[in-house]
Amino acid sequence: MEKKFRRISLIFIIGCFIFYGLRFVYYYIKFNKSSNSGSGKTISNVIQKNNEITTKGDGLYNNDGELVFKGTKVNNYLEYSNILWRIVKVDKDNSIVLITDSVVSSLAYDKSTTDFTKSNINGWLNESEDKTGIFETKLNNRHDYLVPNNICLDNVNDLNKITCRKKDHSKYITLLNVADYLNSKNKDSFINNSDNMWLVNSKDNSKVWYLSNGSISNDTPSSIYGIKPVITLKNSIDVVSGNGTKEKPYKIEKETKEISFNSYVKLGTDLYKVYDIEKDTVKLVYDGLIDDQQNRYINYNSTEFNPKSNYSVAQYLNYTIYNKLTYKNNLIDCDYYVGDYNNDYKDVYSKKVTTKLGELSAVDVNTDSTNKNYFLLNKHNNVVMAVNDENTSITNKVKYTVCISKTNKFKGNGTEKNPFELEV
Repeated sequence: MEKKFRRISLIFIIGCFIFYGLRFVYYYIKFNKSSNSGSGKTISNVIQKNNEITTKGDGLYNNDGELVFKGTKVNNYLEYSNILWRIVKVDKDNSIVLITDSVVSSLAYDKSTTDFTKSNINGWLNESEDKTGIFETKLNNRHDYLVPNNICLDNVNDLNKITCRKKDHSKYITLLNVADYLNSKNKDSFINNSDNMWLVNSKDNSKVWYLSNGSISNDTPSSIYGIKPVITLKNSIDVVSGNGTKEKPYKIEKETKEISFNSYVKLGTDLYKVYDIEKDTVKLVYDGLIDDQQNRYINYNSTEFNPKSNYSVAQYLNYTIYNKLTYKNNLIDCDYYVGDYNNDYKDVYSKKVTTKLGELSAVDVNTDSTNKNYFLLNKHNNVVMAVNDENTSITNKVKYTVCISKTNKFKGNGTEKNPFELEV
């Protein structure tokens, strides 16, 4: 009788283990659909579903466990925070490394240091104190979407012998490293789009690597080149829509009607984009260029941005252009930082002008990759800085900025086809 009881008890215990074990597995899968092996909608899963692994030509490669996009004809576009990004790779833990599709500013790496973690460019990218994180603060819910980057800080003396012994894991925003650029090349790379851009690695204590038309070179950190920020998305982020093409990039955020960075705003018949938001002030940049109708030479060399200075671009904007705007009563005064840029971006904040119409400064995030040849507010080495130009001081094209109150009521959703408009 005792043996029979033991057998029944043993069968009962084994049955409980099997029953509750299966229930545990069932509910774990049910309530962890956003995990790497869950719903199948995570970015890493969607990328692998849409791209076959290849060993030749342009496409997705398996590089020792990392999934790397190589070449130029690749569908690796992703939109986040109204910024267009390119997917560099799927890391071994299924996190996603992204780089902006276009340059968002042009700055010096630093006055002297070649250590990224101590550089001015790191301060412009990452938020740590006042007047830092100019780029990071433009990203939506960044702590929900991002993980810190894996930054290699080794000097790269030989492009054929790249090491990664010294690492930093504390920064959410970085620049592309030399190894990831080289791994993105087939005959060419999607990262090359005629933009000169800094790379994160130093060659030694006096030179930093940069990219120019597909060629890697090095220069002193005080030189000025473009910036393409790099971020890493969490491995649990789902794709909401899109197929990775430029026309339909992967999207990871649901649509919102809240005005934010890079939203489109229509005033009258003019289209603008949000380039910054400070408390209740929304800063807008004209989505195009205007011609000086008098074809005068606008010369900054002898004067800074000052609306009271005759024949200056500041006066032209705040009198001639301002008085033509049908919505001028909706514009508010705005502070524009006009300090000379001396290889430390914070120098720009040393002077300011308060007026209705201004221009972008050297420190502003600028995602316009279409329009070229227009001035910024600041001088460098006594020459006015310009976008995609040879630092010339003569032009008749202007890209102006305005400010409106965030307390306005808007209709629309902030896209180019359905921009925000002021409700009357």
